[in-house]
Amino acid sequence: MGTKRLAVVLKTRSGHYFVGPNNGLLSLVAERDGIEALRQIDERVNRRPGSDESHTFHGRDVFAYTGARLAAGVIGFDQVGPALAPQS
Repeated sequence: MGTKRLAVVLKTRSGHYFVGPNNGLLSLVAERDGIEALRQIDERVNRRPGSDESHTFHGRDVFAYTGARLAAGVIGFDQVGPALAPQS
């Protein structure tokens, strides 16, 4: 991973998903749309196959991969990874 920030998926009260690093940017979404739930991405199962050695392309290997699988219905929100407290 490029940084120590957690990779997360935020689910808004309207049911939309936002995928990215927990670096403060999603707080703008949280303020505007509210948070229904927040989950840490479990990279052991939600990471582009064959990218284990890549530590610089999290956008491609984790965020886009997890977001696409979630949008396509391949995984459910509960399969993203462990739940986090919304204020985290």
